[in-house]
Amino acid sequence: MKALGVDILTGFGSVLGPQKVKYGKDNIIAAKDIIIATRSVPFERLSSQVTHALKLESVPNWIAIVGSGYIGLEFSDIYTALGSDVDTALIATGRAPFTNGLGLENINVATQRGFIPVDERMRVIDGNGKLVPHLYCIGDANGLMQLVPKEFLVN
Repeated sequence: MKALGVDILTGFGSVLGPQKVKYGKDNIIAAKDIIIATRSVPFERLSSQVTHALKLESVPNWIAIVGSGYIGLEFSDIYTALGSDVDTALIATGRAPFTNGLGLENINVATQRGFIPVDERMRVIDGNGKLVPHLYCIGDANGLMQLVPKEFLVN
């Protein structure tokens, strides 16, 4: 990404205005384009049990999975392939976008059920239905295609 002239800022930031982000405590950064790529958070406390399911020391003989989202379906396939049935219950009721505190009100962007509205090119749409210049939102925060969090994929 560096070779393409892209700086990746990991941490918490908020949009101050067009092409301007506050990063960390006091850093103000101007950018040609800004991409919001926040993660999702467990929708309810019960869905955090998915994280615990990845840390099981053995495969349960029987398992019930509550939830038919992508995570519930993926785990259903995994445990079926391992020959497991109902011994344990896995609650996979979903995740919610992490969009609070991003300063979206500074650029007249209102979330919809917590998601940042975007067009087909992931450009952010403001409260008047107009594109916010130079601002994009990808991943879980836009609600178009939620991804399995990377911590689930790392051993």
